[in-house]
Amino acid sequence: MHRLETNFSEWVIRYRVAIIVLSVLVVIVSGLGVQYLGFTPDYRVYFRDDSPHLMAFNQNEATYSKSDNVFILIAPETGDVFEKEILTLVENLTEEAWQIPYSLRVDSIQNFQNTYAEDDDLIVEDLYAEASSLEQDDIQRVKSVALSDPLLYKRIISKDGGATAVNVTIEFPDIEPEEELREVVAHARELVKKYQEKYPTVKFYITGMAFMNNAFVESGQGDGETLFPISFVVMVLFLTILLRSVSAVFGVTLVIFMSTVVAFGLGGYAGVLLAPASVASGQMIMVLAVANSVHMLVTFIFDLQHNVAKTEALKKAYGLI
Repeated sequence: MHRLETNFSEWVIRYRVAIIVLSVLVVIVSGLGVQYLGFTPDYRVYFRDDSPHLMAFNQNEATYSKSDNVFILIAPETGDVFEKEILTLVENLTEEAWQIPYSLRVDSIQNFQNTYAEDDDLIVEDLYAEASSLEQDDIQRVKSVALSDPLLYKRIISKDGGATAVNVTIEFPDIEPEEELREVVAHARELVKKYQEKYPTVKFYITGMAFMNNAFVESGQGDGETLFPISFVVMVLFLTILLRSVSAVFGVTLVIFMSTVVAFGLGGYAGVLLAPASVASGQMIMVLAVANSVHMLVTFIFDLQHNVAKTEALKKAYGLI
């Protein structure tokens, strides 16, 4: 093994110019693949296409309904949803929620299909309409149905009637998943902002599968925009203090850059889709590149400080690879 390490280090030093040129070419060619690197916010990317769990989940959605949704919670400060103003809010929000891109269905206490018998007829209609004209008896009827029907109770309306929700089922076409998700989230946020300004005494909260997926995307983007640069700056600072060599720090930085470009470029050629969780791979590459480079550099600098010839110090350092 020692002989192999010695031969390898001598070979690297002898053909260093050719190896440097070849490495640069590999980085350039690999880097061109970054343009093919895709990104998806879809949680299905964590499963293989033939995963039995994913297949069962897809079958369940095909049989019943999609789970992608935007869930807007409405909580008035008065603690009572069954007020004319709040019922009007729910009615208007239910109507406007249909304008959220790719909305397939909107559910709320307002458009709940209430069924009751009247003589020999079976009546199916919205639980209420034109909330501004409702009388107190009508509001009590709405409250009675909402707090007793199992399809509404503890699902769309809280058990004490202090909060209710508008649920929007989303059907993504999955042509441009990231852009579609961004469009839905932006529209929903703008809609809630509009109602928040109109009803300052009402608290609005947004959740749902669409927002959960978007949270992963935004957290990944946030890490890429803040955590990675901060980690890089801290790493360069510590390397400068510990190695006390500008050329050594430059070399480590170059290794990080080249390793990252090659990894992401080859991933692009391979058709890899980055997910929010895999965005951190850039930091992992940085950690590995720093660890390996510093291991070699410390040995090389230590030998130079102890009067070892540069060529011999390089051979010894390369032997650690």
